[in-house]
Amino acid sequence: MPWVSITTNDVLAALNSSELAAYQSFRPATGQADPLATLTGHVTNEILGIVRRRHQLDAGGGIPQSLVGPAAAIIAHRLLLRCNAKPGEGRQQAHDEAVEFLKRVGAGEVGIEAPVNPAVEVTSAPAPVVKRPRLRFSQWTEEGL
Repeated sequence: MPWVSITTNDVLAALNSSELAAYQSFRPATGQADPLATLTGHVTNEILGIVRRRHQLDAGGGIPQSLVGPAAAIIAHRLLLRCNAKPGEGRQQAHDEAVEFLKRVGAGEVGIEAPVNPAVEVTSAPAPVVKRPRLRFSQWTEEGL
């Protein structure tokens, strides 16, 4: 499966009719961006951070196709909170399940598809250095044990 970008349509398809109406009736203040675009970018970056722990990323910046559903559930929940609409119990449960699934992906318990075009990343984390203690033995002392 390819790695894809989350689109507005992915999120809107996850909303039911009353949630969609709440989003469409929401008017951001002057100078504010559309919350859907902002939340989509934030959640995409969060998912890439989780995937990066155990897997190689795609050079195109997308996420695995299998994570679009959980991402849409998280975005939909946050979008409703942003639009001052109370998410229903089903929406809260879908959000919680999506977060738990992403935790399992980050822990390596759930596999994801490899990217078609893997990114070449260089981490800036230093390599661990382990120093071995000097052991001194003689017939009179045993130091370092």
